[in-house]
Amino acid sequence: MNATFMVNVMQTKDLPPVCPHMDNTSGVNLASTIYLNTANECNGGTSFYSFGGKTYYDDPSVTHTLDVGGKHPVTEYINDSVMDWKMIGMVPMIFNRMVLYNQAVLHSAYVKPHMFIGDMYRLNQQFFI
Repeated sequence: MNATFMVNVMQTKDLPPVCPHMDNTSGVNLASTIYLNTANECNGGTSFYSFGGKTYYDDPSVTHTLDVGGKHPVTEYINDSVMDWKMIGMVPMIFNRMVLYNQAVLHSAYVKPHMFIGDMYRLNQQFFI
């Protein structure tokens, strides 16, 4: 069995144009996020999505767009429901909370541009099993 551990340190001032992603397409691998920010620093969380009615990509190697037809490029960091992206849930960030989910489910860090700026960083541990 292969497992990976890492710590994410993120700021939100200049979020790139990114859409939700899958970590692994096997359908049997798990991912875990543990939030490390203190209670007064917590903001956002982890959000889960469907795209065109599915919670996974048929072909993860394809460049993804805002619509199933592929006509509208992603021009901002996707947080909420937009076009064919539907946010189906969000687990709020709470200190030491662990979120466990299947790696094949579309997900993203739920952050907004103003949440983690200056000397404030989003801190979380990631495990991939």
